[in-house]
Amino acid sequence: MEGAAVAYVSNLMRVPAIFLKAVSNFVDGETSIHEEFEQNLQATVVVLQKVVAQVVEFINDFFTRIHSTNTYAPSRQCQLLTQAFPTP
Repeated sequence: MEGAAVAYVSNLMRVPAIFLKAVSNFVDGETSIHEEFEQNLQATVVVLQKVVAQVVEFINDFFTRIHSTNTYAPSRQCQLLTQAFPTP
């Protein structure tokens, strides 16, 4: 929900935005909810660190390719995205 509001305003302001969401669910188990939350949070942070690094690297590579070709046309950007994320 929060991301939708930020995306809406971002779109109105013509500012690019990207969102990464991590969910840390706890399940009733042998340990307390607090302990499970701490364990899940730590695991989530480790995964997010890797994912954020990959996303930043992708964005950097993407814009480097656009600038190196001196092509800012939306069709060229779509072509580069299609190359980066091929359909299976």
